[in-house]
Amino acid sequence: MNLESGADRLGDVDSATTWLLESHDVSSPPTQTELRHLIRFREATRHLVIDDNQITREEWAASTAGPRFTIDPQSLDLQPLATGLRGVVAHYAKAVTDARSDGSWVRLKACANPACLWAFYDRSRNRSGNWCSMDVCGSRSKMRTYRAKDDRS
Repeated sequence: MNLESGADRLGDVDSATTWLLESHDVSSPPTQTELRHLIRFREATRHLVIDDNQITREEWAASTAGPRFTIDPQSLDLQPLATGLRGVVAHYAKAVTDARSDGSWVRLKACANPACLWAFYDRSRNRSGNWCSMDVCGSRSKMRTYRAKDDRS
């Protein structure tokens, strides 16, 4: 969900179906219950990115709807067993747990602009990124700071 514009790829069944077809090859439209579940998972994951302490692990686990996994004997890696929408949730749940295990999770941040809060991967050398985009949110923040200084003069 784009908090700034209000656009949401999961805002209704038609939009969600388009996204699922484009991104995950899910051919059948989600039910309203499945769509609510997918949104719940997205928002729970967003809260994990913003602040690990904002959501309990149990709440996040509940948002995944208990995806089932199988172990790949070659790599001893978990692979989502579910298909369809549950498979999509399982895919992202696995990505979150993998990132937390391999240390890359600390580079996943939420934009410091409270009107945005997009999750982004901080590629800066010293992990000091604050904005999803320097061209948009970063520039706006710097302009607000500049104007605030100008107003004090």
